[in-house]
Amino acid sequence: MTYFFFTGLLMCLFSACSMENAEPEKGGIEEFTERTGRQAAESIKSPLDKARALQEKSAENVKRSDSLLDE
Repeated sequence: MTYFFFTGLLMCLFSACSMENAEPEKGGIEEFTERTGRQAAESIKSPLDKARALQEKSAENVKRSDSLLDE
């Protein structure tokens, strides 16, 4: 009886270890969610990059104006 118990316990442990290493397959909803998330992140990133570039140009213009006023 104890032999069967320990055998069953070992089988459960080994199967649990092999399940942790396997990558779970993604369903349609998960793939759609990830794709939509990536698209949203890209669509937000582009305007932010443009705003940063404009901010840098504006800072350069202010520095140039200040240097002209100091002369």
